[in-house]
Amino acid sequence: MADETEVETVVRIQAVDIRDLYPELCAQDVSSRTCLLCSAKLKDKTHNLTRHLERHHAGALLQLLEQRNEISPKVLVSKRKHVQPKKSEVVKQSMREDKDTQLKVGNANLALAKWLAQEQLPVDLINNSSFRQFTEELSGHFNLPTEKELRQLLKTLMNGRDTAVEQQTIAKGDAMLPVDMLALKATSRCNEDSPLVSCSRIVCGIVTSGEAKVKVLRATASLLDAQTCRGKVLGKNGVLGRFFVGIVCQIQPSVLSQVDSVNDASSIKLFDKVIPSPYDVLDMQEQREYDHQTSQSGHNLDRKHSGALAEYIVLPVSNLLVVPPTVPDDLALLSHDMSIVLSIASELHRQSIKNIAIVADGPSIIVSNLLLRYLHQASQPAPQNIYVIITSSASSSVWSQYASIIPLNIHQPDAEANLIAQQPGVVVDAIVDLIGSEASTVFATQLVQPMGCIVLVERSQSDLDPQSTIAMDMNSLVVKELEIVNVSGGKKFLNDALQYLATQVTNSESATELRKCLLDCVQFPHALHKLQTIPEQMLESRYLQT
Repeated sequence: MADETEVETVVRIQAVDIRDLYPELCAQDVSSRTCLLCSAKLKDKTHNLTRHLERHHAGALLQLLEQRNEISPKVLVSKRKHVQPKKSEVVKQSMREDKDTQLKVGNANLALAKWLAQEQLPVDLINNSSFRQFTEELSGHFNLPTEKELRQLLKTLMNGRDTAVEQQTIAKGDAMLPVDMLALKATSRCNEDSPLVSCSRIVCGIVTSGEAKVKVLRATASLLDAQTCRGKVLGKNGVLGRFFVGIVCQIQPSVLSQVDSVNDASSIKLFDKVIPSPYDVLDMQEQREYDHQTSQSGHNLDRKHSGALAEYIVLPVSNLLVVPPTVPDDLALLSHDMSIVLSIASELHRQSIKNIAIVADGPSIIVSNLLLRYLHQASQPAPQNIYVIITSSASSSVWSQYASIIPLNIHQPDAEANLIAQQPGVVVDAIVDLIGSEASTVFATQLVQPMGCIVLVERSQSDLDPQSTIAMDMNSLVVKELEIVNVSGGKKFLNDALQYLATQVTNSESATELRKCLLDCVQFPHALHKLQTIPEQMLESRYLQT
């Protein structure tokens, strides 16, 4: 019982009534009750007892409310008889209605707090006159909590501690985790709208089982973020940013990881420096548990809408990787791109490709440059010919010392003929398609040699809505006997990328060359202005650091 959590206690005693958690009257004062969870003494009034749970045992209160909703009314009435003194039927009905009201208020406050965290909204939204008018129209019986009360409830939910633990933490001099944070957030009311972007304070994410809260040390913004800040991207809703490096400041182990110590997530500890894996690395059992927790608690931020430009980020522990101490923060920001590069290079090496073409556009130039460098530096044997077919006006941003650069509009019907006119005798055994559109795949199918290979690369972090399926000419694929390979990196290659970056740091020239992919770091509050004013062409070949 000593290791039992508050929620487990509520489940064990099958609590459905507030006084189930205050079973004992105080010996010194029979008008007071003792809290089962922390031994605090409170006046025996429903309002006092409920408010104590709200402030100090929010998880237990939430579990009680869920159990209360699941049982039948007859069982609920039966349990109430054990905790209430016998009174007249009129008094009993009055007390019952009062308790129901208090429980509904507590439930509503919890739902409000979770909603603010889930939707990444500011705490002071409750002070907005229009929002207050809206809630009054919904229910005249519900009074919004004050900002101070809401912050206290959020603090309890986020820290998952009771008063005694908080006092011990403060006594040790440790700072409590904040309720809200600064973030660069885009808001769009529908997919057809240009988003409104602002650098503002929003509610921090709430850590649930199997998750960790990470304090961001450094993050990158991409061309997509700059276009979003300028109103050129429609439908973006959520925190901006591509990738980050941070330190774990709070962690909540999952029930599964406690049972199975072999889980990779067990290697993540407090104060580890980590990067996120953009890939879903949960196994089927973990995914079912995670989906169940998400549907029950609603605490988790929508991962599709969450970016890196925030002070704190909540992610599943299994999606975090520890950064080797020899890798600097800025170079660690390139680890995701390098994981894609290593995945592509592995496929090309498997087939011993000699003549390679890379089809790239503005958002994919950085991956293209890193791939060129790696093929030139590490591939054994090195490819004989590498062509970079660039569709944007930023062909000057490509590292031309490693390949032949061919500016070309692949959307033209005669794109293949134009290429052959520019490069007579060009032979391509494999095409790496970094664009992943119907036009790029048609062009690749026409250009590649029979029995060649087309490598399609995922665009989840370069496009707001990357194409999940692409129509291809199956007749051409069959006739030319082409092999189609889909590359999306992966956690294995992300680990390999970190190790590769660790080796590159030992050579100052290599580290300097890799840093060409990064612009100078700017202070976070100035990131929005920088993204709105910096020439877009600069962000085609480099990320902005904050």
